[in-house]
Amino acid sequence: MSTHGWNSQCPCCGFLGASFSSYDPIHYEGFCPICGYEICTAEKVPSPNDIDSAKLVIKDMNKAKIDKLVEYLHDRKIPLVTYLRNSGFSEKSIE
Repeated sequence: MSTHGWNSQCPCCGFLGASFSSYDPIHYEGFCPICGYEICTAEKVPSPNDIDSAKLVIKDMNKAKIDKLVEYLHDRKIPLVTYLRNSGFSEKSIE
């Protein structure tokens, strides 16, 4: 079996860079790096507050900055809204 991966729109916050993959017709995975939506065997839907925060981030940040943050957090598999909430976030720390 081969793996197929693609980016698509998150069903929760609408971010267009959520990553999804399929291993065969029944194995499907997805992760939104902004709000934390996740699907593997079971779906994990983020809290309404995280979804609202993610929508604000998408609306207020430019795409280049979002892409840089997503790349920074990708290996940690930490959603951007969680990172912003739990850390003393400074945009200068990743520039």
